[in-house]
Formats: sequence, structure tokens, C-alpha cells
Amino acid sequence: MNNLISVFNKAIEYIEEKIKSSEEITNKDIADACGYEQHYCSKIFQKYANMNIQEYVKRRKMSNAFYDLITSKKNISDIAEKYLYSADGFTKAFKEVFGITPIQLKRREKVENINDSFMNPIHIEDYSQYIGEPKSYIKEEEKMKFVGVSDLDLFSENIQKIENDFENMAIMNENGKLFELSFYSDKERKDQNTFYANYYSPFGYYPENFTIINVPKQKWVIINAEGIDKDIVISAIKSYFYNEWVKKHKEYELDDNYEIAFECYNDEFLEDNYPLTRCEVWFPIKEKK
Repeated sequence: MNNLISVFNKAIEYIEEKIKSSEEITNKDIADACGYEQHYCSKIFQKYANMNIQEYVKRRKMSNAFYDLITSKKNISDIAEKYLYSADGFTKAFKEVFGITPIQLKRREKVENINDSFMNPIHIEDYSQYIGEPKSYIKEEEKMKFVGVSDLDLFSENIQKIENDFENMAIMNENGKLFELSFYSDKERKDQNTFYANYYSPFGYYPENFTIINVPKQKWVIINAEGIDKDIVISAIKSYFYNEWVKKHKEYELDDNYEIAFECYNDEFLEDNYPLTRCEVWFPIKEKK
């Protein structure tokens, strides 16, 4: 896995260099730069970019051209030439990527029609260098409740009291798990909020200033792995899910707007001589129609 990701990232870097120097970019040149056979290199690229090489090259060229059109005084024909397009070919490619023509962008016409194809270079994080091979399974869970505080509370002057409240809650409820419950206030999943919490039980003890969050009944893919640092393991699991799992399981798509992450605790992993931290992240999914 490490090697495949390395080949993909090398191909991306090569493409960026050639675009900046206004050079032709062929699949064979990319494969040669990566040290792989052309057919195999193309399959690796398709796997991670979810598009073929030349489609990606076109989008990256048009993304660079987008900046040129709005930040420079160059005319459209000069920008087209910079990216090795004829005037007509450039207009066609630009409209395919952004939904408007270059001249419409220059005039700021129909800019509300610009679609989501505008993109930065893709880079795949090599999660395997941080964690062992992740394990996953799918589970449908009834409605859950969590009680805790938002990440903003952790920057308040009452942080010491909040930490003490969490410790008391864990001791009195005999539950040492600290969950990171992430949820999004927008459908694009860009504006993330984080909530640090314990499981809620109607018979448990909870500080008065803590908030209860309800998570509805949901189907989840649960992924766990282990590594040396909790935060790195959780980040690596998320990288694995978005870059690998969703592409292998095309019958599913993301559902709702929650993610749940926590460090696993049990007798085995609490032993002083056990060197690794085991973590688990829950991602909400549903079957595609």
C-alpha cells in the first residue's frame, strides 16, 4: 500500500511541475517518471483520483487558468497558449470544468454557476506509516446520547474545572471513555464542530454545565486501528476511510452529519507494558439507491 500511494503522489507532483513549466504531459511520461509501466501507473492513478490521468490534468490546468483569469491582465488567448490549448479548445475545456466560459469569468458573468470541480492538487496521506492495517465492520445502532462540552469550552478560563468534572464523571459512572463527537452544520461537511463527551445514562452522574447531544438511530461503518499516539491514530483512520474505504465500498455513501471517535479502553490495552493505543471511529453510512 505504501508503494502505491507513493507512486500516486509522485505522479501528482510531476503533473504540477509540468503544468507550471507549460510542458506537454503524457501518460507515458508520467509512468516513466514514476518508474512504472504505463498501464499499471494509469490504474493506480484511477484508483486514488477516481478519474483518469488526462481528466485530472485538464482540471488542474483549468484551475490554474482560473487564477490567471481573475488575477492577471493577460488576454484569454495568451492564457490558453500557456496551458497548450487552442482558443476554442481552451473555452470548451474551461466550460466543462467550471460551467462558464473564460470570457464570462473575466466579465464576472454567471459566476454563481461555477461548479465544484475547482480543485487543489490531490495528495493522499499514507496512513499505513502511522497505524497497522485498519479493521472495519458495519453495524446498525439505536439512538445514542452523549454528555459533555464543545471544543470552545476547552479554551475557557474554566478548563481546570471542566477537566475535573470529566474525571469525576468517569469515576462515578465507571466509564473512562472520552469520545470526540464531530458534527457538521452544513451539508458539504466543511463546518465541523467537535463535542467531547461520555456516554449518557439516565442513572449516571453529570455536571450541571454539561450538554446532552442526541445522535439518531443510524447505520455505521466502524473502523479501528492502533498506533503510538491517539490523535495520530484517529486522524489516520479518517484518512483511510475517506481515501480508501469509500472507494472500495461504492454501494454505500455518507449519511447524516456525525462522526464519533474514541480511544478504546479494556484490560489488555491498559497494561503498562502495552506500547500501542487502540482507537475507533464511527462513520455514518447508508446504501446507495
